[in-house]
Amino acid sequence: MDGIRQFLLHRIYLFRDSINADNYIFTSNSSEYSAVIALEHCKFGSRSIDLDRDDYEGAPITSSRLKSYLYCYYAHMLSIKNCIINYAVIGNTSNAHGIYCRAERFLQLEEVTVHAPMYYSSYEYRPLQVSDSSGETVEAVIRSVEMKVYFNGAYEYVPLLFYINTFQNAAVALFLLTGCAQQIAYREYFPPDEHTRIERTDGSIVGATKVEATKAGAPKSGCISGRQFLQIR
Repeated sequence: MDGIRQFLLHRIYLFRDSINADNYIFTSNSSEYSAVIALEHCKFGSRSIDLDRDDYEGAPITSSRLKSYLYCYYAHMLSIKNCIINYAVIGNTSNAHGIYCRAERFLQLEEVTVHAPMYYSSYEYRPLQVSDSSGETVEAVIRSVEMKVYFNGAYEYVPLLFYINTFQNAAVALFLLTGCAQQIAYREYFPPDEHTRIERTDGSIVGATKVEATKAGAPKSGCISGRQFLQIR
């Protein structure tokens, strides 16, 4: 994409099929503020790992397949509107942002929803690293950005969401962070004995959980910690 002047993705589902996300799918290394990049009504992810679906019942994510979608060095304008981004950094941290831009003169980010699981480590990577340097940045308009975090039963770190550097003018409104409730579809217990016996608050006795299947990810465990998910410099 080096030297490109206009790049538009409209109503595209951009995904990998059973491969790890080691490199960005689209890359522009232009050192000029000339490209206009627009992503509208698109979805980014990996085939069969549809965190954004309400009925998704997939296994916990164990590899980095939900990252490294688009990289641009400099751009005249970056516009991302009405898009869904499935994002996770698990293990492999190569090219670990979702959408990355070092600097653009104009940034428009509206009606974007990110779906991400909890992490086992404190990463400084984001699905939207959309202005990493001040450069010739002029104006940013950012509205209605939401991140839905999925609890996976063991991990405790809430992923970061967003980063922009200095703009001469920036209008930022309506950021929302939500934790998604789990729906238990099936649960099987061990027979209660001296090792597995659990007494419930109502006084009944059951064995420890042996097998549990849930919708929309893995079992919820605990509350979101005080992790920063928005950073503007």
